[in-house]
Amino acid sequence: MKKELILTVVASDQPGRVSEISRVIAENDGSWVDSAMARLGGQFAGVLRVGVPAASVAKLEEGLAGLAASGIAVTVQEHGEEKAPEGAIASLSIVGQDQPGMVSSVAGILERFHVNIEALDSRVEPGSMSGEMYFKASARIVLPPQMDIEVLTAALEGIAGDIMIEIEMETGSPMLS
Repeated sequence: MKKELILTVVASDQPGRVSEISRVIAENDGSWVDSAMARLGGQFAGVLRVGVPAASVAKLEEGLAGLAASGIAVTVQEHGEEKAPEGAIASLSIVGQDQPGMVSSVAGILERFHVNIEALDSRVEPGSMSGEMYFKASARIVLPPQMDIEVLTAALEGIAGDIMIEIEMETGSPMLS
């Protein structure tokens, strides 16, 4: 029987980090299922899902713990069988002068409308003309069934002026269950 595990990884960024992690997974008959990894503030950070025979879980965890000697911190959680959220997929983009609370304000609106954030990518970078720091984010979201997109859009536009951001949303097709 195969188990799925979710690993979170943090280490100083340097060549070979993915190789070190994947080697331990392969040595324990595991397979790399999917992942999201990035360099953040000089650190290598990632989340990945692996499949491994149930009999190899303890040995894999031991091997991953051994990576701490080379500066790689790994936490392991068993992947539960949870149902994917139902609804329509949409993309959301946010741009504005960087300031505290931007993500919290937008996430609060999404929570209020029971919108699930599946993926969020963000960065702060200098503006092209002014050199002021701008926050840019893009998110993949799942709108609940029967969601009135106009109401959600109005709520987001209601905070956009307060925190001086531009928000764009594009809806896609319904998700498959």
